[in-house]
Amino acid sequence: MDFNVKDFGALGDGASDDTAAIQAAIDAAHAAGGGTVYLPAGEYRVSGGEEPSDGALTIKSNVYIVGAGMGETVIKMVDGWTQNVTGMVRSAYGEETSNFGMSDLTLDGNRDNLSAKVDGWFNGYIPGQDGADRDVTLERVEIREMSGYGFDPHEQTINLTIRDSVAHDNGLDGFVADYQVGGVFENNVSYNNDRHGFNIVTSTNDFVLSNNVAYGNGGAGLVVQRGSYDLPHPYDILIDGGAYYDNALEGVQLKMTHDVTLQNAEIYGNGLYGVRVYGAQDVQLLDNQIHDNSQNGAYAEVLLQSYDDTAGVSGNFYVTTGTWLEGNVISGSANSTFGIQERADGTDYSSLYANTIDGVQNGTVRLYGANSTVSEQPSSGQQATLEGTAGNDVLSGTGAHELILGLAGNDRLDGGAGDDTLDGGAGRDTLTGGAGADTFRFSAREDSHRTDSASFTDLITDFDASQDRIDLSALGFTGLGNGYDGTLAVTTGSGGTRTYLKSYEVDAQGRRFEIALDGNFVGQFNDGNLLFDAAPVTGTEGNDNLSGTDAGETLLGYGGNDTLNGGAGNDILVGGAGRDTLTGGAGADVFRFEALSDSQRNYTAGDNQGDYIIDFAVGEDRIDVSALGYTGLGNGRNGTLAVVLNSAGDRTYVKSYDTDANGYNFELSLAGNYQGLLGAEQFVFATPPEQATIEGTDGNDSLQGTGADELLLGLGGRDSLNGGAGDDVLDGGAERDTLTGGTGADTFLFSARTDSYRTDSASFTDLITDFDPAQDRIDLSGLGFSGFGNGYDGTLLLQVNAAGTRTYLKSLEADADGQRFEIALDGDFSGQLDSGNVIFEAGVFNAKDFGALGDGASDDRPAIQAAIDAAYAAGGGTVYLPAGEYRVSPTGDPGDGCLMLKDGVYLVGAGMGETVIKLIDGSDQKITGMVRSAYGEETSNFGMSDLTLDGNRDNTSGKVDGWFNGYIPGQDGADRNVTLERVEIREMSGYGFDPHEQTINLTIRDSVAHDNGLDGFVADYLVDSVFENNVAYNNDRHGFNVVTSTYDFTLSNNVAYGNGGAGLVIQRGAEDLAQPTDILIDGGAYYDNALEGVLLKMTNNITLQNAEIYGNGYSGVRLYGTEDVQILNNQIHDNAQNVAYAEVLLQSFNDVGVSGNFYATTGTWIEGNVISGSANSTYGIEERNDGTDYSSLYANTIDGVQTGAVRLNGAHSIVSDQPGTGQQATLEGTTGNDTLGGSDAHETLLGLDGDDRLDGGAGNDILDGGVGRDTLTGGAGADTFRFSAREDSYRTASTSFTDLITDFDPAQDRIDLSALGFTGLGDGYDGTLLVTTGSGGSRTYLKSLEADAEGRRFEIALDGDFVGLLDASNLIFERPAIEGDAGDNALLGTSVAETLLGHAGNDTLDGAGGDDILVGGAGSDSLTGGAGADVFRFDALSDSQRNYDTGDNQGDRITDFAVGEDKLDVSALGFTGLGDGYNGTLVLVLNSAGDRTYVKSYENGADGYRFEFSLDGNYQGLLGNEDFIFATPSGQQLLEGTAGNDSLQGTAADEVIHGGSGRDTLAGGAGADVFRFSELTDSYRTDSASYADLITDFDASEDRIDLSGLGFSGLGNGYGGTLALQVNSAGTRTYLKSYEANAAGERFELSLDGDLSGLDESHLVFDERVVLAGGDGNDTLSGGSAAEELLGGAGNDSLSGGAGNDILDGGAGRDTLSGGSGSDIFRFGDALDSFRNYNSGANVTDSIADFTHGADLIDLSALGYTGLGDGYNGTLAIVLNDAGTKTYLKDRGGDAEGNRFEIALEGNHADQLDASDFIFATAAAATGIEVVGSTPAEEQPVV
Repeated sequence: MDFNVKDFGALGDGASDDTAAIQAAIDAAHAAGGGTVYLPAGEYRVSGGEEPSDGALTIKSNVYIVGAGMGETVIKMVDGWTQNVTGMVRSAYGEETSNFGMSDLTLDGNRDNLSAKVDGWFNGYIPGQDGADRDVTLERVEIREMSGYGFDPHEQTINLTIRDSVAHDNGLDGFVADYQVGGVFENNVSYNNDRHGFNIVTSTNDFVLSNNVAYGNGGAGLVVQRGSYDLPHPYDILIDGGAYYDNALEGVQLKMTHDVTLQNAEIYGNGLYGVRVYGAQDVQLLDNQIHDNSQNGAYAEVLLQSYDDTAGVSGNFYVTTGTWLEGNVISGSANSTFGIQERADGTDYSSLYANTIDGVQNGTVRLYGANSTVSEQPSSGQQATLEGTAGNDVLSGTGAHELILGLAGNDRLDGGAGDDTLDGGAGRDTLTGGAGADTFRFSAREDSHRTDSASFTDLITDFDASQDRIDLSALGFTGLGNGYDGTLAVTTGSGGTRTYLKSYEVDAQGRRFEIALDGNFVGQFNDGNLLFDAAPVTGTEGNDNLSGTDAGETLLGYGGNDTLNGGAGNDILVGGAGRDTLTGGAGADVFRFEALSDSQRNYTAGDNQGDYIIDFAVGEDRIDVSALGYTGLGNGRNGTLAVVLNSAGDRTYVKSYDTDANGYNFELSLAGNYQGLLGAEQFVFATPPEQATIEGTDGNDSLQGTGADELLLGLGGRDSLNGGAGDDVLDGGAERDTLTGGTGADTFLFSARTDSYRTDSASFTDLITDFDPAQDRIDLSGLGFSGFGNGYDGTLLLQVNAAGTRTYLKSLEADADGQRFEIALDGDFSGQLDSGNVIFEAGVFNAKDFGALGDGASDDRPAIQAAIDAAYAAGGGTVYLPAGEYRVSPTGDPGDGCLMLKDGVYLVGAGMGETVIKLIDGSDQKITGMVRSAYGEETSNFGMSDLTLDGNRDNTSGKVDGWFNGYIPGQDGADRNVTLERVEIREMSGYGFDPHEQTINLTIRDSVAHDNGLDGFVADYLVDSVFENNVAYNNDRHGFNVVTSTYDFTLSNNVAYGNGGAGLVIQRGAEDLAQPTDILIDGGAYYDNALEGVLLKMTNNITLQNAEIYGNGYSGVRLYGTEDVQILNNQIHDNAQNVAYAEVLLQSFNDVGVSGNFYATTGTWIEGNVISGSANSTYGIEERNDGTDYSSLYANTIDGVQTGAVRLNGAHSIVSDQPGTGQQATLEGTTGNDTLGGSDAHETLLGLDGDDRLDGGAGNDILDGGVGRDTLTGGAGADTFRFSAREDSYRTASTSFTDLITDFDPAQDRIDLSALGFTGLGDGYDGTLLVTTGSGGSRTYLKSLEADAEGRRFEIALDGDFVGLLDASNLIFERPAIEGDAGDNALLGTSVAETLLGHAGNDTLDGAGGDDILVGGAGSDSLTGGAGADVFRFDALSDSQRNYDTGDNQGDRITDFAVGEDKLDVSALGFTGLGDGYNGTLVLVLNSAGDRTYVKSYENGADGYRFEFSLDGNYQGLLGNEDFIFATPSGQQLLEGTAGNDSLQGTAADEVIHGGSGRDTLAGGAGADVFRFSELTDSYRTDSASYADLITDFDASEDRIDLSGLGFSGLGNGYGGTLALQVNSAGTRTYLKSYEANAAGERFELSLDGDLSGLDESHLVFDERVVLAGGDGNDTLSGGSAAEELLGGAGNDSLSGGAGNDILDGGAGRDTLSGGSGSDIFRFGDALDSFRNYNSGANVTDSIADFTHGADLIDLSALGYTGLGDGYNGTLAIVLNDAGTKTYLKDRGGDAEGNRFEIALEGNHADQLDASDFIFATAAAATGIEVVGSTPAEEQPVV
């Protein structure tokens, strides 16, 4: 409908103020439900409102303002306007406005003739609040001469389009996009604006700028930036085409933003840079023409720099990373420095490909980033940096060139295709380069190392010596050699299948560098594939100027005054002799000095040859003076260097005051003030050949250490020793000394008891001031104390003073002079001192010295334990058992074992079989560990070696385990650092080796377990541990059993044979705990075991490689409920000796007994194995048809099997004779916004919730974005884009949540819609999908035009035009159907989702795997869903029925219904819910045996049959409405009783329940139910009997009782037409009753179960009024012809009473109230229901559209207002607006926050309103009514 403004009084004469008339036309269009407001050609003057946020014209939902053309129709501000106007045309503040816009006109801000800030167009909701404007369109609009912004769409707006429009000569930006989502700026021009042409800010995302032009603007042409608030950055922005030229600043500036693409644009003639990327990430600059910029100064054409916001609103430093520049043509002006330049400020990871650059002055490209690259060739796709976390990550690259950073944790990195760089970081990492020339980079020696007891070695799985490289340049190794003197040795493992690069030189922590490579590479390493150091850049003996590149290099200046600049990269700069200037540039640089003459000064001669470092970076760069012998910072003497600041404070000197024979001292300077910043960690100092000693005298000395490790000897006297930095030893000597260790791990040494003592009368106690129990130690080993105790018998007592400020270690035993040893420590160290930080006397403790005999007869347990205890008391040691047989007995408690090892104690024998510890004969007790650690204590650094444990099982009767250690299961604690070597454990009735939960860093090697009653070796919750070179044989159960959350575990070259169970088992175990994970089984043999060779059960991320597995009773390898297992390069043969099995079996596990989960075996990777069957072997590799899927089989050799080489049942499993490209994975996102990248394998990518980006990479992938607006890229291969729910991709009338497929290939890709129920292509109705394209034909849409209840209609988008190309070959509409016939069929599904249709006959249907639909059809059918979420559907009553009269039972039987997963679909039969089996409900009935549940209706058809089916099992109390698909009731359902005593049961729907006469029992069920009583005799009692109905489940939150037909007026005392509310004394029943009887003696009474004493009249309907209630959103409530009560609740509601005497209560929010005909009441219950705040601009004023004087009332009684008046003191003022079109009722006082109550009435009511129109708090007549003729910001009454 069109509304011409001239029909509303607008003149358009360029003089009159047309504001009111145009607004009236807008309001009329809105009131009509929407329309077009037309402004004919002319100039329409407008003025602003009361507040800036009122604008001049307020546009509303569904209204479009249209003119006669730009320049023809002009809306112009009136002259002289002085108040700010935030939008000449705008949407309403605080309201969500949708479907509106403007076209074909000009807005003129008249900036020369007014003084206020005026913006042109403005729309948006409240910043930071949950709400948005939607679907806004502006076309062919000119905005000019604004003092503020031109176009200013604001936060938040969804789906805005501005096209073919112009902004010019405005005071700020021409076009702004402030928090726009899913919007477009297209074909617009912005010129001569005072600031930017286009400004994209404040979290804008999914935004497109297409073919826009910006020129001659005072700022930049286009800016994309975060803005001045700390909000999420703009992202996902495409700038395509257009031109940005002749702007004062940049052509395009991208600042604090990410994921922006700028392509196909021309950018030239701008004042600064053509393009500036400023603190942004992942920006692409593609195929642009960038030329002749830098008009105002020397600048690069393209600048990449970071942004320092540390002093700004976020406090962050934003590094520019991941910029991709390709295919750009760049030509410089006379001022252009570089074509592309990185700043040396952390900017990095830039990738430059195939850019054409000329005409620049300094150089085409300048890169500082250590990881930035440049190439003249085109790329294969954008480089990405994939970065892990501090945990254990799995990172997979794509086909592009990528940098993959594992960081900390045990990571798995797979580069995929492309030339990748892989850096595992700390932890034990597995590195797979994939295709391409890959670089394996090691940035620190600690990244891959081993110690004497543990391996943290990285493994490279696929090194190609012909093209891959190992980058060791950061580690300082010089080349290959013998592993010493800085070289690396090349060795191989015993089988020659693994190569090691290793150093034999350990660091201070005992670590030596080592990496491993799968394969034999001896003789294949050379300078081409090992990078030890970059070639040096060398100077001469003259004055040289040397510059490095972006790589890490060594610059050697030699003689002369040289200038060295390292450029980017981690460089080494050696100035050599002469006075050199050194600049490191980007990267971690080392400034190295090899001789004193490299940087020296002679103060006597005045000769200064000191070097000058320009840019030293603390925390990154270092100064290497190790060759000069300096050992630390100090006072500049005795081998130390002093740090001195010059008087100007701008240069820092590092110098020695010790001169050489020629008078020179070492000195260098650094530009800047480094006082307090330089520490030892900034230097590479010399390691003293032996510890430096600083020695005092016999006097009172003060000794000060340096940063080196030193020995400080106080000798006699009262000394003060301070170690400074370094790991120092402090020995105060005699007398009372004060000892301060300083930083580092220090040792406080006491050489004699008289060094620190007290007597009865005096103290000579030394004081330690800063003891750190975590790293410092007190060495008492020479004093003869054995440990902690009571202070007697050679022990020390630990005491803390009463104040808790000082701790004492003291002996209470005095010597002959009365002196008793004592030391003091500042602080309370109770519970913190132990053998780890106090060193007592250590040594070897021979068990025979403690009484052990070893004669094979005596019980030696007490003696051996005494030796162990003595070793522990001494701070640790070795308990030695010479050759012999030592009998031991149990201690009584199973948890005490026989022998208890403790911290620091090792039990050592003379050899296996030589030293035997054997259980005594006749022992009948359970022993959890003959040798063990203490229960409930954390024990560390202990173990056992070179002996045998014998459990003597033939002569004992209790369960006995051999070795046991561990903490309390499930508690936070662990044993640590446990080593067992060359130990034999035999003849135990229980376990052999049983290290238990939790143990960290355990090693068992070269040991044997045999003839034990359970497992030989157990690993129960071990972390970072190793079983190596062990043998387990003839044990009654498994050889090796790895269970209970064990992770980061290695089994290397172990052997298991002849065991009664499996050779090796890795499994979760019998409790529902975290599964074992990250386990490597490398090498070894598993053979002749009764069950499997290797069984992997309920575990994940396991690798089994290089093993031989043969001769076992069942399968060689069995996977049983596992995920992500690799089986690589094994020999598996001649298994299945006892039964017909596959050599390798993959099956799922149903864990109903413990976790209740079904564990499907998925993600198995089997490659390179040689498999040969026995006479019983069925298959080489077999998948069970039980949900097992996603197996990948590559290049396995299989022969000798009986049935077939391979059997795969998984829909996504694959087999190939060729080698694989990496392990297949299921990549799963989170509930956030994820980016998932696949590899070259076939993968499933699941985005789950959030707006995800999925890229399958190569391979035949499945992509399922899940909920959210997802971007799906299949990559190479035949990919399937799967949609599992219609809500996964949809749009509404106002918003798009449509997924986008970017690279659909109709020749091989497919779109799987089978789960959604669409039938095919069509017109978008009746279950079909319509194929359409966008206006440009560049995007294709598959869409349904049918919306669901929430207004959502399915839609997906595809980049490209596919009209005519989509058909049944690439669209999957229906799941496969497996159909029977009229006979008795047996139908079996597969692992994919299918529909099984039995049709007639007694059928058996089994869905197997997949989410299936089973329809048995007529007949008595047996239905099994199998794995997956299945639907059992009944399409007719005859599908499952029973006739109890004839005994005919055709009921179906469901065998495996899974509550919470499966569904029962009875929607076609009309049943609406669970109930009593009547009135369209179904009832649940359990049979007498309790093993079958019936679902049935009691209502017979005409033929006597009723619907019924059964479920195997007891589902009573488990099945609810959520397990069914019921029919949707059509409107509110009426359950009507009879004249008898009825029992009516409602469903989950909203029902009206009317029992009628009789004594009825009523239950509503879920839903908002109404219990109706239409006659008094529906529920009553007499003096002698009760006929009262009972309501059993009244829900006071939503149910109501309708008594409107009975004439009661309300609650009261039961008289005078009221009802009394009573609760019985037990509180179990509530009564509503009248005490007034009718002529027959009948009085109304109703009973309700429970105590409902809180019932009030809101729960009861006494009159005919019906309540219509809204929610917290924006509701529209419409009444009918009856009297109703409309309650809006929160939100901006629209209430219309219709006919009848209605009550309207809008509640909170800005509501529109229309009473309609009748006498209506407009009720306000809270002052904040309708208010305005003139300070903040908030306007939440309700509007009454049709108030009728004399008929309607305004109820203000709840607010305390007493009448009309001046708006103060409890009165309301009446205010009329200038146009006389709106009357306001206002409170001028307001609350503490400035909120003033205010109501607006449409029309002029000023002369009509009086007290009779109101319900006030008290009856008060208005003595005077003051009418105001205008509405300024602060109104004053005008009479």
